[in-house]
Amino acid sequence: EERISNETRLKIYEALWGNAGNGVVIRYLNGDKNDIIQTYSMVLRDIKNATSTDEGKRVESDGVFLRENISEVAVSQERGDRLFYILPTGDSSVGITAGFDGKKQAQIFDSPLKEWLSFWPNDKLITLTTKPSQNVSGFIFFLDPQTGKTTKILGKINGLTTLTSPDGKNVLYSESTSSGVNLYLYDVVKDAKTKLSLTTLPDKCVWSKIKKEVLYCGVPQTVLSGSLPDGWYQGVVSFSDDIWRIDITTGVTTMLVSPPKTAGEEIDATKLLLSPNEAFLLFVNKKDSTPWSLKLTGAEPQ
Repeated sequence: EERISNETRLKIYEALWGNAGNGVVIRYLNGDKNDIIQTYSMVLRDIKNATSTDEGKRVESDGVFLRENISEVAVSQERGDRLFYILPTGDSSVGITAGFDGKKQAQIFDSPLKEWLSFWPNDKLITLTTKPSQNVSGFIFFLDPQTGKTTKILGKINGLTTLTSPDGKNVLYSESTSSGVNLYLYDVVKDAKTKLSLTTLPDKCVWSKIKKEVLYCGVPQTVLSGSLPDGWYQGVVSFSDDIWRIDITTGVTTMLVSPPKTAGEEIDATKLLLSPNEAFLLFVNKKDSTPWSLKLTGAEPQ
């Protein structure tokens, strides 16, 4: 760990990085009753040359508060220099794009619904999925950030959670049933779905950008049953995962590591991320919010 800034902000519950590591959006609760969601976007300058010593160079930043009570923020995954956020407005909501400096804001979406999860896999596509619950039908829409056009991709699926591939051609999604959770791959071009042999939540997966047919996932060692995904989001349900590699073209699944055996610790993997050269898989243990890395090439897993 290396401290590179003199700035301290308390009670941050979410930080979204982008802009090649030179931008971050931090979100925290404020107000007398913690009833206001603050979203602060910062552009960091010369972060690569910053040092942790008192005499050394610290990061300087320019920041701006976005609107209060933004419910959802996504960072563009392809270039990483733009934001998309959902702002509830009374009984409806709007979707707005902006830079990390808060400039060039543009409304590109409006909806009578307020509960959306967003993802920005490439410059031409933003995905919008209704927030999931076990016994509630969910929908996913594709939104064109340039034209504002929305297209329904999947719908009427209970407990729907999704993860769209970087090229927008495939959607990994889960469905809640009375007997548990099923995991599917939906081919957007062919309009065809395939049930996968492994069962997990898309929140526990990440698509490879180098090998577009490959997924890495944290897969629970036990059967997914009970109130899901609700219980997992609420923190009343926790898992012990193995890390798997899935090839959607061949259907081959490969277990890479079992953390309880290799690291001596149970890991409930979330927020999966691949390093730029995809030599490392990074993820957070939801049990205690600690970051972990798994070396995918060469040496033994770490």
